[in-house]
Amino acid sequence: MKKTFNIGIIGSGSIGGLLGKFWANAGHNILLSSRNPEKLKPLANEIGNNVKVGSVQEAAEFGDIILMAVNYKSVDEALQSIGNRLDNKIVIDATNPLGYDNEGKLYRMIPEGITAGEFMAKKLPKTKLIKSFTTLWSEYLRKEAFRADELLIMPVSGDNADAKDSVSQLIEDAGFSPYDLGKLKDSRPQDPGSNIWNKPLTLIDFEKQIN
Repeated sequence: MKKTFNIGIIGSGSIGGLLGKFWANAGHNILLSSRNPEKLKPLANEIGNNVKVGSVQEAAEFGDIILMAVNYKSVDEALQSIGNRLDNKIVIDATNPLGYDNEGKLYRMIPEGITAGEFMAKKLPKTKLIKSFTTLWSEYLRKEAFRADELLIMPVSGDNADAKDSVSQLIEDAGFSPYDLGKLKDSRPQDPGSNIWNKPLTLIDFEKQIN
């Protein structure tokens, strides 16, 4: 039986706002947040009655599950403002550790030798951190969700099996098919530059790329 969750969304831009809409349509209760929550009211009104807006602190307190979907350069600022409100909660890390250098080129913002999921888990050691929704840009999420034929794969990884099961349900509720990559140490395919990153893949093609 599917569960209904309270989901706090921290960073309600192209990814967070879209997933909030999908999850609200699936019956979950959503709190959209940003540094300027009043700007999110039109989106909340468009989505429906089970959506409200608030501060990032309110989203952190509201959610059984938290979606972290802020720009990576804002992660530390957001976490500092949230404090310990995420302790013992499921946190979906949908961030990508990418920034732009002075020449406008993308670069990796975290050290080599560690996955983005592991790096975020070090920032949030008291949470049940799950890595997902990092491998497809927002237009793919918008256009390819709930495909009439075979669903696209959305990988998921994490060190807590029960939390990963809950997030896998949310992947299904967003119109994709979950694929368990294993623990956070196994989540390299979810990071920028991998064979699957930003490629819309069904199961057979997905497994060809990661095997």
